[in-house]
Amino acid sequence: MKYLLRKSYIDVVGGIWLPYGAKASLRIDLSKYDLENIKDEKEQFTREGISLWLAAHSGDFSSILDWSASIEEGNETLDFPFDTEEGEIAWLDTLPDE
Repeated sequence: MKYLLRKSYIDVVGGIWLPYGAKASLRIDLSKYDLENIKDEKEQFTREGISLWLAAHSGDFSSILDWSASIEEGNETLDFPFDTEEGEIAWLDTLPDE
């Protein structure tokens, strides 16, 4: 038997509180409750709605430089890429070398 696990998440890059201004990244796994709170008044996921939710739920960051998201809705995957190339590069710069 096979199981398929579908996860929704937001990848955030920005400045953290201490040491102030240092760049860091974080993957936020979203619960069903989080997804319901991110939807706008039309019950849709939008870049603006995700940004508003992040503003209230990103306590580790003093500022958010950029973010990308992958949201599972029914049988669809909604992808929101990084807004800028600089944001994506900053995200990649914070990942550990493997």
